[in-house]
Amino acid sequence: MPQQQEQARVFVIAGLGYGDEGKGTTVDWLARRHATGGDVVCVRYNGGAQAAHNVVLPEGTHHTFSQFGSATLAGSKTFLSAHMVVNPLAMLVESDVLAGLPHPISIGDPLARVYVDEAALVTTRFHIAANRVRELVRGARHTHGSCGMGVHETRLDYELGHPSVAVGTLRHPKRLRARLAQIQEQKRVALNVAYSQALQSQALEDEFSMLRDEGVVDVLVDRMTRWAERVTIVGHGWLEEHLRKPDSLTIFEGAQGMLLDQTHGFFPHVTHSDCTFANADALLAEATYDGPVRRYGVTRTYQTRHGAGPMPTARPELDVLLAHDHNHTGRSSGPGANLAGWQGRMCAGELDLVTARHAVAHVGQLDGIVFTHADVVDPEQMPVCVGYRDDRELLPSNMATSEAVKIGQPSGVEMMTIHEFAEQVGSRVVAASHGPTHEHKRETR
Repeated sequence: MPQQQEQARVFVIAGLGYGDEGKGTTVDWLARRHATGGDVVCVRYNGGAQAAHNVVLPEGTHHTFSQFGSATLAGSKTFLSAHMVVNPLAMLVESDVLAGLPHPISIGDPLARVYVDEAALVTTRFHIAANRVRELVRGARHTHGSCGMGVHETRLDYELGHPSVAVGTLRHPKRLRARLAQIQEQKRVALNVAYSQALQSQALEDEFSMLRDEGVVDVLVDRMTRWAERVTIVGHGWLEEHLRKPDSLTIFEGAQGMLLDQTHGFFPHVTHSDCTFANADALLAEATYDGPVRRYGVTRTYQTRHGAGPMPTARPELDVLLAHDHNHTGRSSGPGANLAGWQGRMCAGELDLVTARHAVAHVGQLDGIVFTHADVVDPEQMPVCVGYRDDRELLPSNMATSEAVKIGQPSGVEMMTIHEFAEQVGSRVVAASHGPTHEHKRETR
């Protein structure tokens, strides 16, 4: 590996697809590859509890990381930045799962290794209920493909000036109780008409009942304050202090993928989150860090997508590629085990050169690409969609900053190596993963 890469102690990871690219296993590998004995910190710089990042250890231990950094089993700490939407209740569940893993190195209380920016927004059970009510009211034909975890609802409340909760509020139970009651009332009033006019179902009733039951507030206050006592809530400057440590390693772990980005993804099937490197770069600038940074995109050797939304190369006969996929039928460990029911089925297809170029053009400075699942599709003979026929214009979410992308039925598939594909999108290959564990990663020199 080039000498300057050996010296890098800050890495930023982003997905180049629709999520599920292999970011978790990449983060775990980077932590084990580059740690030099100092503190290792995974920084979550976007998204929320809807993430599902899989890590498998050589002896078979597996965890699907949602809010904890994916290098936790490699000994890292987790920093949930101000750009992260935090779900304390889901994190309590994930902590219990992590603590119970048959891991040879005890990580003690997982929450004791978590640091959270006091300004980070908090998703409450009322945001989740409102999110799910909206998706159920839309009906199956008009679904947005939501994970049903309330991330969009949380961010939208903050942007519109509706009652919101920041992590710092969780240290003040009386203030938290009053704010939760406001959120519950606001959601109930806003959704009452849509609920009453919708086709009724048990799922819809279960979610809307959360907005009517006043007793839920006290339960939430108890659980949220319990979480706040177990993590370390920090103010501005914590990340800067960490980055100054001489042997520290920092991995900024992105969530979702560029083709779901709130600006460059394809509305309305997007996440309410910036999936580019921008948030990570902003955090580094705020911390006045001027050392070397390596920014890597992650993709599979084939394309996948969960739920509603366009994926031109999707073909049912290629779903066989997902037979052993951890995220195919749901999240097999962690608090999101039921998300597949909200998000929808996972589908597979050939890599798409058109949408890959779009992702790379907007993710930010890209120093290389990590290819995962090279044991599923041969990295020396990857089928790649190179164009479409019967194009139609697909508009990214924000046409002020994104060009329209023409998509349609694939017009041609060419065989490429991972190196040829990386060259076609203007980048290079950093590593390829020939299996699920860090031992299966092969660097490109």
